[in-house]
Amino acid sequence: MKTPSACGRKRGGNCTTIATANGISTSDLVDWNPSLGSNCTGLSVNTYICVGVPSNDTTTIFSSTSINSMTSTSTGATTTTTAGATPSPIQTGMKTGCIRFYEVQANNDCYDIALDAGVALSDLYVWNPATGSDCSGLQVNVFVCVGTSGYATTITLGDPVPVTPTPTQTGMVSRCLRFYDVQSNDDCYDLASEAGVQLSDFYSWNPALGTDCAGLEASTYVCIETTGPITTINSETPVSATATATATA
Repeated sequence: MKTPSACGRKRGGNCTTIATANGISTSDLVDWNPSLGSNCTGLSVNTYICVGVPSNDTTTIFSSTSINSMTSTSTGATTTTTAGATPSPIQTGMKTGCIRFYEVQANNDCYDIALDAGVALSDLYVWNPATGSDCSGLQVNVFVCVGTSGYATTITLGDPVPVTPTPTQTGMVSRCLRFYDVQSNDDCYDLASEAGVQLSDFYSWNPALGTDCAGLEASTYVCIETTGPITTINSETPVSATATATATA
């Protein structure tokens, strides 16, 4: 199997679960692993496939969400991170090459951080050795590494009530926490699938779309989740909020 040279690798799963677990689209998974075929019949047990390459996209994740990465304002800390940029402060010894970061909050613990980030606790400890193997070294208000592949992101959680980005379509659910800026050629089925939510929920959160996606408008924000980190995504893929790693022997 020929894969991109700068690929992050993962063992096991099936195309749908692997893509969801790693916050990528199935089309990207197939593009990066052409031997899978368009229907994923080429997936083999106990082999490695590519699940991430360095990204030039920017994903902006807000504490009290603003509008977008170019004209953002917020009531709390806001960080925009491009691939390769490391926020500060960080703890000693954090893994180089990390592209996903989380700002530790009071009462956080390593287990929950790893769970919410969809990574193994053992990986969190390896990437952040200063936390120790029992999380006793975890410090508040510093950034830890929560991912080495996928979209470059920095997560700074604060006020759980977001400021809704604009423009949105009429009737969008009021308690949305994750927003996606619709791109040309997007469709509702793919948006829901890539965000890891039910299509029926997607329609209920965004009633202006109708039940056949006829009302979807490019360059407007849609709601893609009502739980999880407060997030505004201005890139090509509405990364899942609930992705968890799935592996098979």
